[in-house]
Amino acid sequence: LAMRPADIAIVCSSFAAAQVKSPFLVDLVSPVILEKAPTFNTVEWLLLLRSYATLGPNKMFFSAVTNYLKVDELEQGQLDEALGFTQQLTKEAGDNLAPLE
Repeated sequence: LAMRPADIAIVCSSFAAAQVKSPFLVDLVSPVILEKAPTFNTVEWLLLLRSYATLGPNKMFFSAVTNYLKVDELEQGQLDEALGFTQQLTKEAGDNLAPLE
């Protein structure tokens, strides 16, 4: 996919806002997110966290967000939001979010 990080975040956010759970979308964009992870900014990560909290957990996404989201750049409200979405994802995934090898 030749998409910018903002494009990916908006597509995922649109699916989540429409409450369309698409395992195909998650499987399609997660490797792209992992590949482009260093280029996402804080707002894009928050949009993706919110989206995946609706779309469902994914190991590749979880690996990317835990390695590349710069928590120290978040304001308190953003940090609270990110923690809430992360807790929701980990609770939903259970043991399925073990770190990638």
